[in-house]
Formats: sequence, C-alpha cells, structure tokens
Amino acid sequence: MINSAPQNFDGTYEVIDDRPAIVFEREYPAAPSQLWATMATAPAMSRWFPSRVQLNAHQGGGIVFTGDPHMESSTGTVTDWEPERHWSFTWGDSEVDISVEPAPEGSNLTFIEFLEAENTAARNAAGWHVCLHAMQSVLTGDTMTTPLDWEPVYRGYAEKGLPTGAVVPGINDKN
Repeated sequence: MINSAPQNFDGTYEVIDDRPAIVFEREYPAAPSQLWATMATAPAMSRWFPSRVQLNAHQGGGIVFTGDPHMESSTGTVTDWEPERHWSFTWGDSEVDISVEPAPEGSNLTFIEFLEAENTAARNAAGWHVCLHAMQSVLTGDTMTTPLDWEPVYRGYAEKGLPTGAVVPGINDKN
C-alpha cells in the first residue's frame, strides 16, 4: 500500500551562489553517527534510495547509481568527504550536498541539491521528499510506515510554487 495522504512539504526552492537548489532541513531521532551511516554508506542507502549505490567513500571517489526503474544508470564523483559530518557528490549536472550535525533530540540533516535546471525543482524535491520519508522509517525501525506516493508529493510541491516543467521519467517522457 502506498500513502497518498497530504504531507508537510518542507523542501524549499532557493538560489544559492547563483545556482537553483532545493533544500531540506530535518531533525531525526538518531545519533549523528547513525544518521551518517544511513546517509553515506551504500548498503544503508539501498534501504531508502531507489537506486543501488556503489560508493568509493573519499574525496575524488566515484559513485554509481543503477537499478532505478525510472532512471538510466549514472555515475558521479564525491566532491567532498568529511566522515560523520559532510559529503557531496555530482550526479549528472546536479550536485548533492549533505551535512549532519548533533541536535538535542538526535541529529540535524541539511540536504541540498544544486539543480541542473530551475524547472527540475518540484520533480526533484518530490523525489527527495519520498526518499527522506523512507529514511526516517529506516532510522526508527518503523516497519509500519507506508511509503509515499510520488505523484501527490510532486503536485504538492508544484502547488507550493516550486518550479516545474522538467521531464518526469515514466510520466511525460514519451513522445
């Protein structure tokens, strides 16, 4: 069963250093080391991310994404690696930047995707929103949490005003 209930659309669209970006800031009830391991190790990422990930975890290392039914396989490069604190990587023409910090009730996550184009904001925010929801379940061990349906989340971000218009694999990518 997939959850299509209304969500708190907490991803924001921003322009950072003249680059369009989507930003998520969330607190998780997990120690920073646990959040880091879930966000920055390939085996744990496979539990919340739709692609299989191969990661050479150091600055300059490679990252490979395969097996996502909605995307072709792709590669990137780890552009920054500060264990248990911060990492970033390229993904196509985008760059993902992830920071983990201690918080009173666990950890704070700051997740930024510098977008290849402004019109990808709603699409990509919806995708990351679904992933971060799944990651919450992984961190808490809550096996009863229902996965989110991407399309209502996308519509929510579009209604919130995030830029739209990009091709959506599997939906409007057919000629």
